[in-house]
Amino acid sequence: MIKILSGCLLLMSMTLQASVSPRIVGGTLSRENAWPFMTALMQKAAELNIANESYTAFFLAGVPQRSFSGALVNCEQGFDVCSNAKGKICLIERGITFFSEKIANCRIGGGIAAVIYNNEVSSLSWRADNAKIPAVSISQNDGQILLNHLGEQIQYVPLDTIPTTSFCGGSYIGGKWVVTAAHCVSNVSADLIALNIGGQNLETDQDNIYYAKRIALHQRWNPETIENDVALIELTTEPQGITPIKIADESQLTQAIEDFTEVTAIGRGSKLATSSKLVTELERPDPLLYEVNLSVVSNRNCEKIFDEYEISNGADPTIVDTTTNIASGMLCAGNLAGGEGTCFGDSGGPLVLNQNGENYLIGLTSWGVGCAQPDLYGVYSRAPHYKDSIEAVLNDQYLTRPTDFPSLRPRKSGGSLNILTMIFFVSLGIPLIYRQSCQTKSRRQSQSSLTDSNP
Repeated sequence: MIKILSGCLLLMSMTLQASVSPRIVGGTLSRENAWPFMTALMQKAAELNIANESYTAFFLAGVPQRSFSGALVNCEQGFDVCSNAKGKICLIERGITFFSEKIANCRIGGGIAAVIYNNEVSSLSWRADNAKIPAVSISQNDGQILLNHLGEQIQYVPLDTIPTTSFCGGSYIGGKWVVTAAHCVSNVSADLIALNIGGQNLETDQDNIYYAKRIALHQRWNPETIENDVALIELTTEPQGITPIKIADESQLTQAIEDFTEVTAIGRGSKLATSSKLVTELERPDPLLYEVNLSVVSNRNCEKIFDEYEISNGADPTIVDTTTNIASGMLCAGNLAGGEGTCFGDSGGPLVLNQNGENYLIGLTSWGVGCAQPDLYGVYSRAPHYKDSIEAVLNDQYLTRPTDFPSLRPRKSGGSLNILTMIFFVSLGIPLIYRQSCQTKSRRQSQSSLTDSNP
């Protein structure tokens, strides 16, 4: 089974990856100011600087995305370990080896980042699987110029310009905090994230632009099973005059399921219902916000639907495990008729329950099989399941005791915050994650269509 992670197919302004026009499938244009808590996660523009000159560069999909600086060293085509790269930035020419091998040879030699320049005039949208250090691509001409600056200091730093393209959604929940999907931000540095809270049009509604201070992943986030797909983003400043959304209680959600209450998914994801095949059409991202009404169902019914889907698509239960586990931290919603739901670019965005005129957060867009397919539901992180741990952070309890977000550690006597090293989701930006049962989950971010190769 191919399961598309609503946010894992990342569309970032700096990682120009193949994508479709990001609108929710089967949805309608949202009214201005209808969802003041809705947050667009946007990647800040950045550039390479050396010798008082700037160069356009793009992160390779699948690499840690963070700023870097250091002396530039020539590692040629990266066939072998770059022996003189310790603490430096590797300059590597594109060649016949995999990008991931080039980057690994830089890292093994002590390099802290890689700049890969083209050996021909072609696309700069590349991908490297399992990279452990940042890597950016530049043009053939710029690479030739950089060869004249070996040994000089080079840096990749964010710009002050306001981005107008989102790669994921989120929800402002109060204080300095935004909640989103873990797979949206597990491989992105906080200093490269800008957030637009409440804007309907990202190109014109720029009164509420904020910046990320740090990112906290749920301690049991599992990129293989996509369980606990929840993260918190702390903003550098607290928003003023913006109404946060409340997280629903489990009892509210249970009642909504029993009453067959319609709920609303919000985002800027793909408008195209799609099967599990990769989407390759190139279209300009839409800055506008869309919404779609969906039915929310019990986890038991959702598991039954997925199991029936696997068997109807040829899975032999005597050979392959066709039992789908919709974990307690997940929630299903959709339209079994198909044509309505969340898709690429919607990840992390809110699933909202309106009760007595007030909006409540019940889910975060997480994953699905294709997008808006008949006889299937989309899967969301179940917000009420995480309410207590999230509110512990909102109430500053992380300062005095551990929470489910371990990068927010209590202060120890005589020491500073004990920051847990985050595990980067190496598949971020890669549409398929294969499981032992020949199933695949795919997250709903915007995607890369190019493989880890040098065509």
